[in-house]
Amino acid sequence: VSHYGADRFPGLDICAKTGTAELGDGTSHAWFAGFLADDAHPYAFVVLVEHGGGGLSAAGSVANAVLQSAVGNY
Repeated sequence: VSHYGADRFPGLDICAKTGTAELGDGTSHAWFAGFLADDAHPYAFVVLVEHGGGGLSAAGSVANAVLQSAVGNY
């Protein structure tokens, strides 16, 4: 289980994996999938950003915004 830093995902106990799907044209799709290790908020997620580049930088920020809202941190 991998835990990402509190600076990127404040207030979340997140376990996730990044991914990059390379396309034939030199661009790539960004993936970020995982779950919260939180009994009060047992959420799983998958984020895909088409032509987003690296997984954590593009898709991770989307996941953080959605999860922060879902657990009531925003």
